[in-house]
Amino acid sequence: MTKRCCCGEGARFGVLGLVFMLAAILPVAGQVIENLDEEFQFASGLVELGFPDFADKVVQQILRLHPDQKSRAQLIQAEVLISRRKFEDAEKLVVEMGMDNTKAQAISLALARGYYSIGDTDKASKLYTEFFKRYETRMPTDPDLLRFYQDSAYQFGQMLEMAGQTEDAIKAYGRILTTKPDKQTQRRILAKQAELYVKQAGSITDRAQQEKLLGEAKKLCDTIQWGGMDVWFGQSVITLAHMDLVKGDRAAAEKTLMGNLDIFKEIDQFLKEEGLPLSVSPMAGARFLLGELFQYQAETMEKQKRGQDEIVAMYGKSLTEFYNVFAKYGESDWGQTAGVRAGAIKSVLEDRYGRKVNVDLGQKAAAAVAGYFKLPDNLFRQKKYQAAVDEYIKTLNQFPETEVTPVALGNMMESYAELGDVLMVKTILSYTAERLAGNDTAALALLRIGKYYFDKKDEPMYMLAYNAYLEGFPKHDRAAAILFTLAGLKKQQGDEQAASQFFEQIVKNYPKDQYYPRALSQMAWGYYAATNYEKAVEGFRVFIKESQPSPGKALAQFALAESLRQLNRLNEASVEYEIVIQWLAPKNNPYGTSVADVKKNQELLEKAVFQRAYCYAKMTEPADSVADFRSRAIRGYDQFISLFADSAMAPPALSAKGTVQLEVGQHDAAMQTFDQLAAKYPNSPEGKSALFALTRSAMEIKLYDQARSAFEKMLANSKAYSADEFTRIGQLMLDAKLYPEAVKAFTHVRGSTEERALLERALFGLGSAYYAQKDYPNAVEALEEMMQRYPKSGLFYDAKFTLGRAYRETGRLDDAVKAMTDVFKFADTPVLLNQASYDLGMIQKEQGDKVAALASFLRIGLLADPENPELRPLVEKSLLESINIGMELERYDDVQDSAELYLKIFPEGEAVAMVRQVRQDARLRAAQQAAASAQPAAPAGQP
Repeated sequence: MTKRCCCGEGARFGVLGLVFMLAAILPVAGQVIENLDEEFQFASGLVELGFPDFADKVVQQILRLHPDQKSRAQLIQAEVLISRRKFEDAEKLVVEMGMDNTKAQAISLALARGYYSIGDTDKASKLYTEFFKRYETRMPTDPDLLRFYQDSAYQFGQMLEMAGQTEDAIKAYGRILTTKPDKQTQRRILAKQAELYVKQAGSITDRAQQEKLLGEAKKLCDTIQWGGMDVWFGQSVITLAHMDLVKGDRAAAEKTLMGNLDIFKEIDQFLKEEGLPLSVSPMAGARFLLGELFQYQAETMEKQKRGQDEIVAMYGKSLTEFYNVFAKYGESDWGQTAGVRAGAIKSVLEDRYGRKVNVDLGQKAAAAVAGYFKLPDNLFRQKKYQAAVDEYIKTLNQFPETEVTPVALGNMMESYAELGDVLMVKTILSYTAERLAGNDTAALALLRIGKYYFDKKDEPMYMLAYNAYLEGFPKHDRAAAILFTLAGLKKQQGDEQAASQFFEQIVKNYPKDQYYPRALSQMAWGYYAATNYEKAVEGFRVFIKESQPSPGKALAQFALAESLRQLNRLNEASVEYEIVIQWLAPKNNPYGTSVADVKKNQELLEKAVFQRAYCYAKMTEPADSVADFRSRAIRGYDQFISLFADSAMAPPALSAKGTVQLEVGQHDAAMQTFDQLAAKYPNSPEGKSALFALTRSAMEIKLYDQARSAFEKMLANSKAYSADEFTRIGQLMLDAKLYPEAVKAFTHVRGSTEERALLERALFGLGSAYYAQKDYPNAVEALEEMMQRYPKSGLFYDAKFTLGRAYRETGRLDDAVKAMTDVFKFADTPVLLNQASYDLGMIQKEQGDKVAALASFLRIGLLADPENPELRPLVEKSLLESINIGMELERYDDVQDSAELYLKIFPEGEAVAMVRQVRQDARLRAAQQAAASAQPAAPAGQP
């Protein structure tokens, strides 16, 4: 077996080779495994190469032969779990074993490596930090733990390096050296540490600290160079040249590079011939640093205002070096930066000097730029939001508009959100929507921050994000879906108007989107639920036109018909109900495929047949078709009863049919229908009250003889009918001025129930009916009982007015005044107050108190609003009463005022001629009064 190298180097078995080797090396039953370390390492290698099932078989075989190796086997089993992303199961193993167990410690390192592989650097860093803190002053001795130690130290160093923690990265790499690795690994680590020392020195301005760091780098480079000529020797030379640049000694750096070019080329050639990766070639660093030197010289020439050709030539040399590093050594540590620098110099040559540069950096340049965002991206993934924001700002200032800018802005928004800086989130939102409008990646960034705030239930912020998205990216493929989602949220909140606006945007702007018909449907249903039937009709018609046969389309068609019926557009409604029937009546129609859908459609069909008949029963235009409509209604109800005899709507259908028959003069047929209703559906509300239905129907269409006849039959079998039904019939009779029948109905209620809702209504109706028949004593009795039982009745004012008038008719004038006084106590509207004043005036008139009566009538005539349609008749009557009483009292000025006001308000009134005549008489008599009062009195003592 070949031991794995901690830094990813060393021999690797081919896939097929591993499979065959597995078959060859699995021990047979009873065979003892001599080298367990090798077998466990082999099993671990199988996991790493993507063969966890084979690894598990190896471990199971080992356990059968060596059951005492359970702890080591658990380590491999944990690696298998981690390879399958079952991190929680692996963590449970660690907990079960305890962190003092070295195998558990090895599993924790395997977990860290697994988390790192999926980008969860936060968890990986935590596990690595905890582990290396445990071994800060010592080395592990367990062979399995050592096997993970080197790889983990190197990976931890990479993480720290990417996070900008250079000093900690150097320390992490140093841990590898304490394990006494092979010579090549040791030299590679020394080269990496030297490079990081120089990088750290270049990032600070403290000269003393800088010299110290560069001194450490120099020691490491010397150690490497004493070890012989190889790749790492070349890298140490590059590091030394880099040190000169950090010190500002460019001449020394150039001398070092140029003096060792032959060595770099030799190493480069060796790597090519051996098929080894060029990413470690020192030629990459050499050419990059030469590019930097040439660029510096070009910039110096610009400051010195040297010749343009000379400057361009030097920039060209720099571009050549950077481009070659980027093209040939793109995977090296220098390649990414070289691509960016090449792009910048290309722009200088083209934009500043107008030179054509035949260099195509292509997608690799974009990848190079993207590399600069790795540090802030990693900080963001580690949830180090402030540090991530700081790095994003630096990087975006250098590369403001690149392919990765939208993602960076999205991460910045989320970072600021986590930091609670709402103002910055809003600023970046606006910038992204405006400057990157139309960019799909930017659109996703806004959707991401919208989802962030949605999960936080922060409605103002997620609405701001989604609205910015819709404004900046209206053509994005998820725009309609977002609008639909927002509309749904608004509907849940009960904001139908806002929901409708979102649906309307979909309908207006996305007619080909899959959400278009759904938005149409939702709009229509929203209007329907809000009883905006006009809009519902428009929406359903468009939706139905755009939709394919489905249960939803059938339901929408029925709702369209219902909306038209609610609008009393019955002719149109009947047509739409007919369409529902045509769609759903045939078996195996395409409007319902599941059992549930078919059942729902049957219910729709049932309602459509019923409502179609209802429309025909109520349609009145054109007038010459009414007879035909009623015939269709009767046939429609017959069809319904035939098809849906067991339906809950069958009794109402029979009752409605009987009503139509009464209307068209088929009285005998109607009686038969109501008899059929009682016989066929005796337990239904309609069947139990067939005579009531007949009476009510006859009353509604003013067939009073038939109504009286049916009502008498109800009275003869009154126990079969409820007090509620008698109350309703009594009211119908009262409204139709059939007062004797109203008295009978209300009297029955009075003697059969104590239920307030019925008895209160019956007592008032009884009093009103008696009053209308001029049976004032009985009217008083009924109304007094009502007010005694229900002093705070909702019919208080109506009852008091009627009672007051009944008192007046029976000569109980004081009681009549008291009734009006009660009204004055509680009345709070002009109509009630003025009506009470009028009635009081009439009572005062009968009492003989004409002066008080005149005051009551004048109060109404002069102060009430004649433009109020409810008060206008009262004003007219009051003015006429004022005129008459004024003449009787010889108060001619009041008469003239009332007459003038009457003629002004009622110029076409029936009493105009009489009022004019009275006005003239009042003027004459007023003049006579004035003359009489002006005539001097006879002297004293004269006859």
